[in-house]
Amino acid sequence: MQIYENQDKNILNDYSENSLELNNSNTAEESKNLSLSGTKKKNKDISYNDELRRKLIHLFSLNISLVYIQIDKWTAFWLMLLIAVITVSIDVLSKKVEPVQKFFYKYFGSILRKHERKKKKFRLNGASWLVISATLTILIFPKLFACVALSILIVSDIASALIGRKWGRTPIFKKKTIEGSAAFFITAAATVVVYFLTFHLNNYFLLYGLIAALFTTFGEAISKMIKVDDNLIVPIFFAGFLWIVELILNTYNLTMLTALI
Repeated sequence: MQIYENQDKNILNDYSENSLELNNSNTAEESKNLSLSGTKKKNKDISYNDELRRKLIHLFSLNISLVYIQIDKWTAFWLMLLIAVITVSIDVLSKKVEPVQKFFYKYFGSILRKHERKKKKFRLNGASWLVISATLTILIFPKLFACVALSILIVSDIASALIGRKWGRTPIFKKKTIEGSAAFFITAAATVVVYFLTFHLNNYFLLYGLIAALFTTFGEAISKMIKVDDNLIVPIFFAGFLWIVELILNTYNLTMLTALI
């Protein structure tokens, strides 16, 4: 009888030890899952709805090209420079002055990307880079190339971001997808065609404009990898490519600059 009681006690002790180990294992696994969940939540950028709001605001910047078509280069430059100074100043103050910071984050905080919310490491937001880029593009490049480049910056950036986040499945480079880049190229090429038809441009512009659209798609795709804001890369790549081609064409007494703008 005593033997059976001892066996029962040993069985109960083994069961208790196994249960304790199992519980500890489950607890560790749950802690790991919570940790991973927290990491994912921490690393998560803005929601798709906020991305959509951000891009709707971004769409308003298409007016830069539309207004520039109607006015001369230097009027456009000084106007854009003034807008850039104001925009960058607000950006800086929103990170340094508490009342401005509270106001800015109250109305725009939800659409700021993770790197734009960092307080310890100062970085300009997308709006600042956009107006800086527009100012430099207007200053450096011929009017036609600048207008097309700035239109692509707005239209194609919106398309690639929204398509890439919603349907992007095939990653390339850093945080980019083939689907998003395809959307960028298609809309950039469409923008070139719209300008070609609207302003009765020659075939040189159509040919090299489409090549520039492909080249710019690559530039936008690697922007995260080389850590340069795509608002700066896109117009510089597009207008810069066409400008170099134009200089080469000029040596043969040819040109793409036959537009009325």
